[in-house]
Amino acid sequence: MVNSMVARNETGNYLTIMDLVNATPNNSKEKFVIHVKEGVYMEYVQVISNKINIVLIGDGIEKTIIKGNRNNGDGIATYDTATIRCKIAPSEELRPVQSSVKTYLGRPWMNFSTTVIMSSFIDDFVDPVGWLGWNGKEKLPTLYYGEYMNNGPRTNTRNRVYWPGYHVMTKSEADKFQVEPFIQGSEWLPSTEVIMSSFIDDFMD
Repeated sequence: MVNSMVARNETGNYLTIMDLVNATPNNSKEKFVIHVKEGVYMEYVQVISNKINIVLIGDGIEKTIIKGNRNNGDGIATYDTATIRCKIAPSEELRPVQSSVKTYLGRPWMNFSTTVIMSSFIDDFVDPVGWLGWNGKEKLPTLYYGEYMNNGPRTNTRNRVYWPGYHVMTKSEADKFQVEPFIQGSEWLPSTEVIMSSFIDDFMD
């Protein structure tokens, strides 16, 4: 059951996702389900520690889009640049100048840096090496960066970095990060009426 709705066309309860997230109950013991209707949302979804049990449901890939343009070059810390990502591509206004700056999937910052990109579209503006070192920390023994079942012009991993912690993931490695093993989705997602598959491979089949 949906508790509240965000819509850019003013058919929902709020116009922005963050306005609704901020309005949710603090320390809720029940799940609060937010339906984010079709549209492009230029914002950064930041959920503070007392906003728990929040579930975001969109209208599907290419329909509900959350994007932003923050970057480290503007003096913003990398960890403050994330939105919610499943398509990695430049905005239309940046396409004409995309070759003027190198872009990477990520770079390790501290111990246990972990990033997994799976079942995502990776556009050709991403550098073929994929990942960027950060002051020698690409050799962190705890680093784990992985890619699995992505699509798009920059998914070829032949020229990716040669780091001990970088993985072109096998199915068994990727399974650890999928809906059922990672967040036990079958225990709570059905109550939100979200269409789900416990594993990407099941969905693709």
